[in-house]
Amino acid sequence: MMQESRAPAVSVIVPGFNSSSTLEACLRAIRNQVCRCSFELIYVDDASDDDSVAIAEKWADRVIKLSDSSGPSLARNAGAQAARGQVLLFIDSDIEIREDTVHKLLNVLDQNPQVRAVFGSYDSLPRAPSLVSQYRNLLHHYIHQESSVEAETFWAGCGAVYRKIFDELGGFGRWPMEDVEFGYRLRAKGFAIQLEKRIQVKHLKRWTLANMIRTDLCHRGIPWVRLLFKYQRWTRSAGNLNLRVVDFASAGLLFLILLLILASFWDSSLLFWAGLVFTLVLLLNLRTYLYFARIRSFMFALRVVPLHATYHLVCGLAAIAGSFLYLIFEKHRSQDHF
Repeated sequence: MMQESRAPAVSVIVPGFNSSSTLEACLRAIRNQVCRCSFELIYVDDASDDDSVAIAEKWADRVIKLSDSSGPSLARNAGAQAARGQVLLFIDSDIEIREDTVHKLLNVLDQNPQVRAVFGSYDSLPRAPSLVSQYRNLLHHYIHQESSVEAETFWAGCGAVYRKIFDELGGFGRWPMEDVEFGYRLRAKGFAIQLEKRIQVKHLKRWTLANMIRTDLCHRGIPWVRLLFKYQRWTRSAGNLNLRVVDFASAGLLFLILLLILASFWDSSLLFWAGLVFTLVLLLNLRTYLYFARIRSFMFALRVVPLHATYHLVCGLAAIAGSFLYLIFEKHRSQDHF
């Protein structure tokens, strides 16, 4: 483990905006860490208008209040600027870590000198009980668990990075998917990032169908596609996190099904082919559905089939829209702009 000094070994930084429904559970879990190293807890409030600040003041060593809402990227950077630790650990305000999370993350960095950043995984026991929330959070867990440990991106939901490296790279950028973009820059410098699947944290977020679609399209999918073009990471990122071949294939086949259904108004026999293609989609995703059946039940796996199809369709739309936006607006810009 790292040697303690007058400055804390770790600065835990939690950004938040109107996070009162999950913030206390998040900060309490951090404060209750069983860790031999010293750490400080910094909460950065992104101009909330609820009681997030009052909650944070009960648990955090320092509360930073931003005057204008600028997004999680700048909030994390503000926390990093105020931090005193050798390692920066970013935790989202809707995540509840386990009592040994800090200890385990530091162990990964200590025992692997080539690794400069590490992040964990969602667990399989999300708090929100609704079907959409269970599906979306379990899908996150499944994707983390199925991805390569040699990561091409960074995850700021529960991720640690050496302070020196963070400062050298200039912190997070100002666009959506800032942690993914930070990971691309970190890898471009030759630094290793590790996904430690055994370090699992609970996601407290409550998902609805509307915010699932909005998030996957506008806040994740389109920005991520534009980043893939900007940093030319299509090949190296294939198979990692959401960039699996099965997901691209499923999206394409589902669009084909929609075309076949539309064409069936003129030729009803095309419905047979639509059903055949959908069967192929189910087979492509059989491993995912078997996971859902194992972790929950067979009926749960059946119930999430429409949600999983919606997820793939939205990701397909994001790929099309992101590619279009990059080719039209970004292709000839300097790499310093996005």
